[in-house]
Amino acid sequence: MSRAFASMAFADAVVLIGAVVLGFYVDGSAFVDMHIGLAVFGGVVACLAHVTALMFLVILEKLTRQAVELGHLDRTPWQEVTRLKTGVSACLAVGVLALILAVGTGATVMWWKLELHLLHQFAVWVALMVNFAAFYVEHHKITEGVRYRDRAFEEYNRRTKSTAPTTSNR
Repeated sequence: MSRAFASMAFADAVVLIGAVVLGFYVDGSAFVDMHIGLAVFGGVVACLAHVTALMFLVILEKLTRQAVELGHLDRTPWQEVTRLKTGVSACLAVGVLALILAVGTGATVMWWKLELHLLHQFAVWVALMVNFAAFYVEHHKITEGVRYRDRAFEEYNRRTKSTAPTTSNR
């Protein structure tokens, strides 16, 4: 999952940077549609990436909890995955909020013809930095969560194999 998420985040970063580059060439009506289309697509994919990271950790938390409860194991791996999930929730919220601000200032410039180009550019750069940082943190938390899950599963397997009844066919 960590490679798939990293690939998705990298592809989205390329799309968002492309939208920014096109934004520099917007003059009157030239490149406006391409800039808006690419920016909206990149924003939607960014939101999808954040939600994917969160849903993966939700599922990881449930799997880890099952292993911990059924195997009567130490609760630490489950608690750590829950902590990681909370951190990804915060990344999602901040990333989406930054995207909303960038889109909102762009819409203000476009539709109401207000001279807020610098504010929009600032919001865009903040949105890029926040989302790239969020992608990095989410990737790290996914990788760490998988390690906790694996540790819980290994302990569960070790305990259940040592306590499983042995049967003989002789």
